[in-house]
Amino acid sequence: MGFFNVSYDIPIELIFKGEEAKNKEVILLQNYIIENKKELNNTIFVLDRAYCSYNFIDFCFKNKIKYIVRFRNNCLNISKKNRIIKFNEVIYDVVQNDNINKHLINNQKFKSVTLKTNNEYTLITNLNINDYSDEQIKEMYHQRWNIEVFFKIIKYNFKFSDLKITTLKQNNDNYSIHNIKILIIYLLAKIMEKVHLHVNKIKLYGTIKKRIFKNRTIKNNNIIKKDKKINKKQQNELNSIPIINTDITNNKKIILKKNPNQLHIDNNNDNTKNNDKNDIINNKENNERDCILKPCITDIIKGIFVLISEIGSGKLTLKLYSNVANQYIKYYKIDPTINNKRICKTPFKKWYVKGYTNKSDNVKIVNYILGFSKIKLNKNLIVKLNNSTIVNINYVEKPNIKNCK
Repeated sequence: MGFFNVSYDIPIELIFKGEEAKNKEVILLQNYIIENKKELNNTIFVLDRAYCSYNFIDFCFKNKIKYIVRFRNNCLNISKKNRIIKFNEVIYDVVQNDNINKHLINNQKFKSVTLKTNNEYTLITNLNINDYSDEQIKEMYHQRWNIEVFFKIIKYNFKFSDLKITTLKQNNDNYSIHNIKILIIYLLAKIMEKVHLHVNKIKLYGTIKKRIFKNRTIKNNNIIKKDKKINKKQQNELNSIPIINTDITNNKKIILKKNPNQLHIDNNNDNTKNNDKNDIINNKENNERDCILKPCITDIIKGIFVLISEIGSGKLTLKLYSNVANQYIKYYKIDPTINNKRICKTPFKKWYVKGYTNKSDNVKIVNYILGFSKIKLNKNLIVKLNNSTIVNINYVEKPNIKNCK
């Protein structure tokens, strides 16, 4: 269990409780609050869905603990003394058509469709609306993602697999010592980052060249692409699939955009960012856009490893520190409107499986909307179906007969 100060972007504490504490986050946090109640008067706990519990909310309210918790959308039994804040996240996904020759829309072949999904999120808090507005609450919850980045950094830079465990006591001791080392190295890295930022007076905002998406055209229309070879069994299976043609005239789940070129496919946590993205494509007047500058914390940690012996022995000099800081601290331009999906390339890992299931779920929803599949959807897919619409259809271009020989 970890505690992270999102205001100063630094970790506070790492606690290892072993396998016996698995899936007991709420109980562990309650015990931590009871043991450190005097030190938590001005603390606001920002928590994810793992702490979605009515009993935990009542516990925090009775102990006068300030909190922001992401809750389930149908939170009907929440006390009226709490504030309920709802906001939406718009996600666009391109779903490919695997059966171009068999699945048709209005007697036309199509390559893919764009599925728009509105995800609703609910936050519960006991903060006064006069002190914290809804937008401030949302921003504070978005900052909670920094602890996820912190865990990713320590997993990448500090090898937990190197710990040799023999007994339960040695297990707890090894991890406790290892956690203290992590906090020391990470805090030294953050100090180096802040000092370098202050001394060099670096501005964290800049401009980046705008990406221009050009339409690809085939100059030679006489080129014919050869299809991959398939055996007789696969050919028979393809021939056995019936041709399904659907009419989308009165389909309420299909709302096509008037200008599909203005649609930018990307995931975002803010609707205002989606609106800003629509002005990015095919706009030649403004060649630059705003960006943020951010250092790579992994490189800074490598610099701390270079200096750790001098720091421990008290022989660190200003010249050596400056040389290492200038060598390892580099700022990278980041486009805030781009949010890449979290994908793992290693099979059977958490994010690998999640990415696969999300893709298959979108295919099921699209086939259900277009009438290509009559399989009943489960409860989770029905909820997602109710919040999803098709906003763009990428049809197969008909060949130009004049240029073909």
